[in-house]
Amino acid sequence: MGLGWTHREALAPISRAQKETLFFGMPELGKAHLSFTNGSTNSIFVKMKCGVVAEEFVIPSKTTKVRHIELPNGPIIHGGRVPVSCEIVSDGAVDALRPVGSVVAPGYSAPIRFYDLKTATFQSLTAVGLDTAAETHVMVHNVTDNPVEFTPILREAALSNPITQNLAPRKLGPHDSAEVDIENLLRVFQTQGKSRVTLTLKTDAPMGAIVGAVTQISSPDKLVEDIPLRTSNPPKFARGSYPLRWDEDYTNLITVTNTAEETLRIGGQITAGDVTYVFKRTDISPGSTIVFDVDEWKRDGVPDVNNKTLPKDALYGKFHWISFQCKE
Repeated sequence: MGLGWTHREALAPISRAQKETLFFGMPELGKAHLSFTNGSTNSIFVKMKCGVVAEEFVIPSKTTKVRHIELPNGPIIHGGRVPVSCEIVSDGAVDALRPVGSVVAPGYSAPIRFYDLKTATFQSLTAVGLDTAAETHVMVHNVTDNPVEFTPILREAALSNPITQNLAPRKLGPHDSAEVDIENLLRVFQTQGKSRVTLTLKTDAPMGAIVGAVTQISSPDKLVEDIPLRTSNPPKFARGSYPLRWDEDYTNLITVTNTAEETLRIGGQITAGDVTYVFKRTDISPGSTIVFDVDEWKRDGVPDVNNKTLPKDALYGKFHWISFQCKE
């Protein structure tokens, strides 16, 4: 199936290249909007190839150019997604090109993720905190010139002895894409009373060989959520921070999965108002997930290790976590 473009330019070949890959699932009647900003003081040349369709264009300094991608007219079978992958090559400094994108359709809107394959730290991809009750779409793309094989694995988001379900291994040809149906396995977890799971696409292919995209549509409000499907940080760099909001209808549920082959110890703190809330360090075995229900801690006045509680009137905060290798 081809792609439709709204613009064409032809330029000279790029000699010094920075490369990124974007990948997403296009819903029925969908359209992707891509914005390319040149943040440098020099013009940059850009090549973009999506399937068999290619385009080249120049972006002057401090300028933004917009491109649109849409599928040919016609329904998408079974209400699924059509995988769309694009390779973007540009010259100039590493951070000169700043791409962002979104895909929209009637009742649907989701961001598009861009991947620098050189930054991959593991072979496998992981998505944390999937809702077992939501409509779920998982897309996978092989960026290499060789076939790859991967196995989808779902694990209960639990700290000890998580329930695990495997799908049959899948093969992707060179530069091929596919949608992975995990709906039946999600229903199995749901009927067992498990509300959250972690998805791993396990592969022995080289690091950066596959990229993926996960979207979930909740019921009944039809809220679309983009779930990061990416390589994990090495244990010595396993850390993160997330903004917290308690106004309007925001919820704050933090999940952290240990994708390493060793047990890791996690600790951290929450800053809210003038309070620093330090939570207890906890060991996470390989493949297990810890869930931090920050809203419950705040609502119920759960004390931290220093007997402090989160302020009831706080509207904003920040969650910080870091992992440590267990010595004993």
